[in-house]
Amino acid sequence: MKLNGKKIKRRNVRDLWIGAEHSYVFHGGFGTPLCFTYSSEWWQRFTERHNLKRISLHGLGHTTATILFEKQTDMKTIQERLRHANFATTANIFTHVTQKISHEAANKFDGLNSSQTREKLFVHKYLNTTFV
Repeated sequence: MKLNGKKIKRRNVRDLWIGAEHSYVFHGGFGTPLCFTYSSEWWQRFTERHNLKRISLHGLGHTTATILFEKQTDMKTIQERLRHANFATTANIFTHVTQKISHEAANKFDGLNSSQTREKLFVHKYLNTTFV
């Protein structure tokens, strides 16, 4: 990293930090936020250079949350990875139920309809025994 043309060591940056208590995801190296369009413009050039499908950085957050949810990652971990302060933001806005998740839920529900499950429910309810 350079400051006024002089190379400085990364460990010394903390002394030069001017971002106060803020912790911006995209900053210029010393805590000051980048121009709000810089990261999106960089990301667009990156996707074009690598022939990737165009998706906004915001959309990438939704995609990340949904893929992690599909892989049965717990919601608290997803919240922390996306750096959301509010759990509800992650759960209600960023995570989407995909067809795969819906099918898996239906399959779990179908599993409750087996004769073995019905027998366990009967035994538990009428004979006051516990599940195995």
